[in-house]
Amino acid sequence: CGDNPVFTSMADTKRFLDDFHQRTQCAVRDYRGDIPAGHKLPIEEFHRLLTQQQTTSASMAAVADHLVKRSPILIVDVRSPIQFGIASLAQSPLVHEVYSSLPPAVDDEDASASGGVALINLPLAQLQSDDRLVDQLLQRASTSLGGGTLCVLCRRGVDSTVATRLLLERVAAESLSGTGKSTSIRIWNVEGGLTAWHQDVDPTFPMY
Repeated sequence: CGDNPVFTSMADTKRFLDDFHQRTQCAVRDYRGDIPAGHKLPIEEFHRLLTQQQTTSASMAAVADHLVKRSPILIVDVRSPIQFGIASLAQSPLVHEVYSSLPPAVDDEDASASGGVALINLPLAQLQSDDRLVDQLLQRASTSLGGGTLCVLCRRGVDSTVATRLLLERVAAESLSGTGKSTSIRIWNVEGGLTAWHQDVDPTFPMY
């Protein structure tokens, strides 16, 4: 409509919709990307990890190895602070400590003996915009966690996929440059996020 209409025929409309669909799909692919299968943690295996139950999945050898070593776990919830405040695993008896900021640095011997499960809220937008924060997270994970495990979590597993890819790319860069020891950290994306936790693990967990 108007003096200079954009669409003058059904063909114009179809071209617009096809172009919009293509650009949208590209944006979704770029946003989510993909991560190696070895860094994807199904929700039932995440639960086994937190409860120290032996895995029954042959493909989850890394989980079994973790259970033998009983290394500490840090759950990184990458949702916004508002979402984190509405519902989180902070109230779960499986979580032993909730950090309001990055855990303090401790020596490797103390870290290895500490064990346990901790939780921190580090929003994806903050990780994407602050390279120093990512470096600090990985550095603390390799010291305070004694080379333990990072489990990246969000509401449905979308933002956590992006965050996991970001962390893996930084670890790979460190490995190539030889500037860090973050290669000793296990990094897993919790597939399905808190929605899967509610559906398959704890139906009393509040959803929003």
